[in-house]
Amino acid sequence: MSDDPRTRCDLLVTNAYVATMDDDRTMYPSGAVAISGRDVAAVGPEREVLATWRADRVLDAGGSLVHPGLVEAHY
Repeated sequence: MSDDPRTRCDLLVTNAYVATMDDDRTMYPSGAVAISGRDVAAVGPEREVLATWRADRVLDAGGSLVHPGLVEAHY
């Protein structure tokens, strides 16, 4: 049993330039995304996401653009 109070998720994408699809089109130049199952559990500044979420699998996006929740439907 862990003493870590953070919520577990399946995947953390860190070191990302996150472009959200919210009404304000919020951007997080130093952002992170927490994925739980097939759901986006959290999006925000990396510091805040990592303070709340933990995962065994962490993907460093290397500063690349990440747009969570976007479904590409092109054939």
